[in-house]
Amino acid sequence: GTAARGEHCHHLPHHFDFAAYLSIRLGHLMGELVEISPFTWLALLLLFYISYAFTFTGELASAILFLIGGYVLAGVVFGIYWKLSWIQRQLIPSLPHLSSTLPPQLHTRPSTAQTKLLAP
Repeated sequence: GTAARGEHCHHLPHHFDFAAYLSIRLGHLMGELVEISPFTWLALLLLFYISYAFTFTGELASAILFLIGGYVLAGVVFGIYWKLSWIQRQLIPSLPHLSSTLPPQLHTRPSTAQTKLLAP
């Protein structure tokens, strides 16, 4: 027959072990979280080769390479921050129709310091 409103027919056996099902699903999920992609392995290999190459350079060349690496790392971190901020702006759009009902201090987006306080 038809299921009542809000109910679903799943045709599960009466002896279905829901705890075992959740355990299996959690195991699959944890396996996906721990899995390391080939891209990550290649990045680590490249990092190891670069660090090994530092052993063949002089002190000045090593200092210059570390300085360049620091700036590159800072750029990558800034790029990730910018991308996450963009995603946040896409997920939490401004609501112009509410601007007339908001107090004046809430008409603008929160500052970075306020956003950091709200982030988990």
